Amino acid sequence: MVDVDEKKIKAGFYFNRSLNCKIPIAHFTALTSPPHSSLPVVCCVAMYRTGGKLEENVESVGREEGVDLWHFF
Repeated sequence: MVDVDEKKIKAGFYFNRSLNCKIPIAHFTALTSPPHSSLPVVCCVAMYRTGGKLEENVESVGREEGVDLWHFF
């Protein structure tokens, strides 16, 4: 999982209680480096509430909505 929240990134993982497992968390810029650079991305965020920052981040990691990035509502 990738995120922009420094607190979550510093923790290093998210613990999913229902699955009883740790899910690693990295900064979203990890998507620019192999092997992550070719992975499709599902984005879970409230759209249009980031002041354009989400769109900037998506562009900075070379993703295109509907091609290799999708929003999950």
